[in-house]
Amino acid sequence: MLLVDDTWTMGASAQSAAAALRGVGAGPVAAVVLGRHINREWHDTQQRLCAMRGSFDWDRCALCAGA
Repeated sequence: MLLVDDTWTMGASAQSAAAALRGVGAGPVAAVVLGRHINREWHDTQQRLCAMRGSFDWDRCALCAGA
């Protein structure tokens, strides 16, 4: 099952939707986010962005990056 989300902040909505899909019998659920806007002025976003190591890489898996 493919779950499409248009906004990703903490993932709570996608997780809830995936749980609902599994609750009605769906098999594995994968989520895809179509877009995300980063507001550098919100809270400590700019500080977090500056603290990130490396640059963005389409070939790097976000799940495996910490491993």
